[in-house]
Amino acid sequence: MPTTIDKINALHETIEKAITLEMQKLYGEIDDYEIAWRQLQKVATKVIVVLIQKALPDAIITVPASKSTYPDIKIETKEGLFAIDIKANEAQKNPWFDMARLDTIFKERILKYKEEWELVIKYDRQTKVFLEAYFLLFREAVG
Repeated sequence: MPTTIDKINALHETIEKAITLEMQKLYGEIDDYEIAWRQLQKVATKVIVVLIQKALPDAIITVPASKSTYPDIKIETKEGLFAIDIKANEAQKNPWFDMARLDTIFKERILKYKEEWELVIKYDRQTKVFLEAYFLLFREAVG
């Protein structure tokens, strides 16, 4: 029987394709780079929550109201807690994300969540166009 991790990992391509379809609707209309992350995160969160609800109908899915709360999407199943974080990346810059604090990573992340994923949304700041979505395990994003 597939685990929660297996089910979410199986959504890899589905999430990337669904995010791509939604983001392409914003063609040329992505907000100014100072607030674009909020717009992209809001759209992506809606898409991911729907997909996770279909794959894990018994899961409790929480989306915090505050940006400073981790994770952007928390998934609770009988197997434990799981996390999805969403990051926006300007094509004009190398990725540089606040992925974790080293002084609290074990207590607040590694010991707390069974698995964590990152959704990285790459966009062009100048043309305000979505470029690509990457959905990967946290350890792959930082490793």
